[in-house]
Amino acid sequence: MPQELTKNTTASTKPIDYDPLVKRVENLLNQDQVYRIFVIVFGVPGSGKTTVARNLERILNENYAKHGSQKVVLENSKGPKHQQEQLNGGDSLDSEVIEAIHKQIPSVGNLKLYSGDQNIPSEDPAFNPVVEHFEDKIRVVGRGLSASEINILPPSSPSYFKDTNSTLNNDNDEEQFAKRVSMDGFHLPISILKKFKDPENAIKMRGATHTFDAAMVVQLFDFILDTCRYTVDQPAPTTNTETKKSAEQATNPYWKLDKTEIPRLSVPDFNHALKDPTPNGTLIGSTTRVLEN
Repeated sequence: MPQELTKNTTASTKPIDYDPLVKRVENLLNQDQVYRIFVIVFGVPGSGKTTVARNLERILNENYAKHGSQKVVLENSKGPKHQQEQLNGGDSLDSEVIEAIHKQIPSVGNLKLYSGDQNIPSEDPAFNPVVEHFEDKIRVVGRGLSASEINILPPSSPSYFKDTNSTLNNDNDEEQFAKRVSMDGFHLPISILKKFKDPENAIKMRGATHTFDAAMVVQLFDFILDTCRYTVDQPAPTTNTETKKSAEQATNPYWKLDKTEIPRLSVPDFNHALKDPTPNGTLIGSTTRVLEN
């Protein structure tokens, strides 16, 4: 089952003690068969959510660098039970890549298929995202069109977006132990807002409900929670030395598998210099164990 951790923050000049939060994350990671967890940091605007998430990400990755290890893949690792034989629209799962993605992220099967000539009502907050299938990935499109798309790729695919024009985060190591995933990339781009019936007001009100694709955020959460259902038994040690672990070392939460069957996710980020979403701005690897919002 997916594990979810919440932390409500309020603006304060008092330094935040991250130890209790880090300890809660470690305890969740040590639960039986848990591989990935999703940490949700929430609060009112300006309360310091981004700061908390960034610092937690930094602390967890620093701890992994000091105490972490990589484990071998387990044969009994598995994802959510896949029961859907056909996609919406009646198309069969005829691609091995598409079928493998649906097996690990079954919620993608709830979305309707996108046709290239389909008109997406970018001004309609009630519009649900649609999917487009390729041989090597699934593309999820919402009101922000290509600027805010989500791409789902197989875990063993090459560095798909290395040669694109997207401006990736400086810390965009997709196989980090912990990874912060911003939702800012789902603000509608200026090019879309200019096509609204009242573009001047839409741009002025940017950040309001009708200028933000909340449905894509919900869909991304569903995808992430699906990946949190990937279960493993405690990994086998990779060396003889590790078999002699102390009791303390045996409960060390800072390990990750060298590979998994979890699909990789590419989600948009927000370029504050351009004041617009950046396609493929954040890459979520298949072995990352902690995801944060």
